[in-house]
Amino acid sequence: MMKKLVSASLLMVLLLGGCGLAPDLPDDPLAFEAGSFTPEDAPEDGYNALGYQGRTYIPYGTIHGTMHRKDVGACLGYYVQDGTAYEDVRICLIADDPAANWLVQIETGGEMAQPAFYRAVDTAGQDIPTPDYIEDLGYAFWG
Repeated sequence: MMKKLVSASLLMVLLLGGCGLAPDLPDDPLAFEAGSFTPEDAPEDGYNALGYQGRTYIPYGTIHGTMHRKDVGACLGYYVQDGTAYEDVRICLIADDPAANWLVQIETGGEMAQPAFYRAVDTAGQDIPTPDYIEDLGYAFWG
């Protein structure tokens, strides 16, 4: 089941990324290896996960309305799944999120691409600022 979730997540990103939003890769980009996260209280649920600075991030939502280039912070690196690097799938910070509670995944090669947003697992149950352009997709973990 986990491989299906990870594969479905990557497919969604490849089909719905965000052409023109992502800054260039830094000189020494991070490789964000796709992992998995299973909540202790819901072992039947599994989520695609990314790790950054000791925190785990899982899917939260997609774009709602319009996101502008100024809304995207620094590009941190690119997505890696099963050892394959996807340098056109960028992982970036959100500009107005100094606590790095959010990561945005942007596919740079697709015309119909839309961003996918990941939220840090340690923010569950907290009322953190959520930009207006992020639409909650209703994942059970965030409920």
